[in-house]
Amino acid sequence: MSELTPSQTVGPYYAYGLTPEGRKRWKPDDRYRWKETVGDDLVTPDATGARIQIEGVIYDGDGKPIDDAMLEIWQADAQGRYASPADSRARPNAAFKGHGRSATDASGGFAFHTIKPGPVPGPDGKMQAPHVVFAIFSRG
Repeated sequence: MSELTPSQTVGPYYAYGLTPEGRKRWKPDDRYRWKETVGDDLVTPDATGARIQIEGVIYDGDGKPIDDAMLEIWQADAQGRYASPADSRARPNAAFKGHGRSATDASGGFAFHTIKPGPVPGPDGKMQAPHVVFAIFSRG
């Protein structure tokens, strides 16, 4: 090997691409409209379905709130349709985003504004109960 690979930073998309609003030390300007594509509000005023709020607190193994975690959720709309090219069924609720991302606040809290999901077909073709999929990202 003649040279070492140079180091690189994560880049300008790290703060803006994850949860720019959640970290007060990063001051994104209006040109980064991340909440229009991914944020904690999955519905628009014209989306159909019963509105719900999913909220909670993320704790570490010692029971202390985590103030810098990131959560993502995925779910179907009220009719059980995913906002994904993999779901080829017609989407009567095209105003629903189906995916959200949120940072925890200083007390480890988070909240998502969404709609109650409908049942979806499972891999075996049988209907699954309505559900929301969570992914939690944290240090340590």
